[in-house]
Amino acid sequence: MKFQRPKGTKDLFPEERSIHNKLVQIFQKVTSRYNFNEIETPAFEHFDLLSSKSGPELAEQIFMLKKRGDEEFALRPEYTASTARMFIDIQKEAPKPIKWSYSGRLWRYEAPQKGRLREFYQLGVELFGSKSPLADAEVISVIVDFFKELKVTSKEVKVKVNNRKILQGILTEMVGEKKLDEALRLIDKKKKLTKAQFAADCELLNIKEIIPILEITKLEELDGLNLNELSTEGVEELRKVLDFTDNKFVEFDVSIIRGLGYYTGTIFEAVDANGKLRSLCGGGRYDDMIESFGGEKCPATGMAIGTETLTLYLTELERLPEVDTAPDYFIAAISESVLPAALKIAKKLRKKHSVEIEMMKRSLGKQLNYASAINAKKAIIIGEKDLAEKKVTVRDLESGKEEKVKLDSF
Repeated sequence: MKFQRPKGTKDLFPEERSIHNKLVQIFQKVTSRYNFNEIETPAFEHFDLLSSKSGPELAEQIFMLKKRGDEEFALRPEYTASTARMFIDIQKEAPKPIKWSYSGRLWRYEAPQKGRLREFYQLGVELFGSKSPLADAEVISVIVDFFKELKVTSKEVKVKVNNRKILQGILTEMVGEKKLDEALRLIDKKKKLTKAQFAADCELLNIKEIIPILEITKLEELDGLNLNELSTEGVEELRKVLDFTDNKFVEFDVSIIRGLGYYTGTIFEAVDANGKLRSLCGGGRYDDMIESFGGEKCPATGMAIGTETLTLYLTELERLPEVDTAPDYFIAAISESVLPAALKIAKKLRKKHSVEIEMMKRSLGKQLNYASAINAKKAIIIGEKDLAEKKVTVRDLESGKEEKVKLDSF
């Protein structure tokens, strides 16, 4: 019986894994500049933790584990709840702000599609303890600097920024508190609907007046509206954040709402400027979560980047990080009698280089064909005659040039 990989998962072959590792390295390079320190959380958590603040859509996608006794666990669908739980353990004694970064696997039981898998990787940061707009701006700056490090320009990616309070205030005036969440969910789905369908759904909810407001592209244009106190607060918070960010990459978009129910203020998404792919990353402020999890009230903000969509995007731009899975040297042993010498050379070279040694008992021609197939840069050919003279032959596999090299030169 031939087994298939589970639906919604992906095998990473060496080059793909190397690209993934390179993306993680670049992300860690950027986050370390801001002194975000890397953490890790368990792959599974108590189901109550993961479901309590995920919002209805994500709660339905949680991968449940088999219940054992009174314990009910699930695979983590995102990192924020886990990092919040972790933060509470040290909340009282730790100096603030706390700045953490992470990279790892997550799981969601949903219909697989382009850029969206059931098992996926995320890179992200969380910042606890600061309500300053500088905290939001710093998280946004990490996103911008990461894309800059990937050689992606402001014409190719945009970080769309909004504040949930703006639309919450406007929509509350239209439909009241009871229908607020339903109205926010509709706006969050706006890009998935046709204009006609969105307009019809807005009519049903009695929020048709929101349509022209969602077309506003400059924060200043909101000043002409008769905003309530909550919306005005959101505008002022967002204005301060935008003052601290790179306006080439960052732009206001009042229609950004973010689906997760725990966001409380400034929110943001990095998007493909051409609109071909779904959101490349997202995040925002979640000032109520720590207290709801049993900690002391504490402001927090963060973001996460999905590597699957990011990789698709960079592939399209031909901007994937360069990786090299080929060995620096392939050691070709003409006979078994020279293997001890081959192993000694390999041991010395492996202190600084990647080295592969013949282990298939092939002819020299087939060994060199294999070395070329794996893109080895050089081949070291060890034969009995050369070895008697304490020499080996080194062949440059790109140019074909050969030279005799003394054994003691390795």
